[in-house]
Amino acid sequence: MAAPSISTFGSQLRYWRRRRGLSQLRLATEADISARHLSFIETGRSKPSRDMVVHLAAVLDVPLRHCNTLLNAAGYAEAFPARDLSVPEMAPVARALRFLLDNHEPYPAVVIDRLWNLIMANGAIQRLIGFLDMPLAAADGTRPNLLKTFFDPNGLRPAIVNWETVAAGIIVRLQRETAAAGNDAEAVRLIGELLSYPGVPAQWQAFEPDAETDPMIAIDIEKNGNVLRFFTLISTFGTPNDVTLQELRTETMFPADADTDKFLRDLPVP
Repeated sequence: MAAPSISTFGSQLRYWRRRRGLSQLRLATEADISARHLSFIETGRSKPSRDMVVHLAAVLDVPLRHCNTLLNAAGYAEAFPARDLSVPEMAPVARALRFLLDNHEPYPAVVIDRLWNLIMANGAIQRLIGFLDMPLAAADGTRPNLLKTFFDPNGLRPAIVNWETVAAGIIVRLQRETAAAGNDAEAVRLIGELLSYPGVPAQWQAFEPDAETDPMIAIDIEKNGNVLRFFTLISTFGTPNDVTLQELRTETMFPADADTDKFLRDLPVP
């Protein structure tokens, strides 16, 4: 079920309620309003206040990007900005992210957006990419997308020893996250593009929300006889009030064995 485009607030609210698996009575109870009032809002017989829109979105755990869409549909201005990290207001955040990346040395670390476009990187990831003879910048000048690089047969994919295992886990994760976030159109397109690469198993097209995945999947990279094993940790901001902050993630890579640890420490700094 795809998220509704520009339409009435009631239809969008009903979409999110059903997406979360809640009845009108259950949502009304959790939102501390009457079921009658909620029914009137969904059918358009009652116009919600701006505060009520934000409240219902919070109860339904609607992402801030889509909360703005709900506000627009109800006739209100957006409540949550989407500021670039380069603006003065975001300087403390940018400094904190740079501190995190730099202090993760000599291990690779990146900051990515919701579509896995690269926002920031530390020196270790650049040294690793250099060792793999891969450019970090996208050919068209846009931000490189780490998932496209991972799935592209001409990208990182040939160096991944256990590519199919890791890629299958990535697809399941993406499908789950995209469904939970309301099937964001850009995320849906990204999944479609990843699945269209040559050699991607056809069965990955099916969305299996209950598919079992390993709690941790090591990524094995081989180049020039060197086998490097990593596991990753993905972190997000807590209680953000900005769309950009809510969608930013830090991915930190850790060596899964002593040989990989030594290799990373010995990689020369350009």
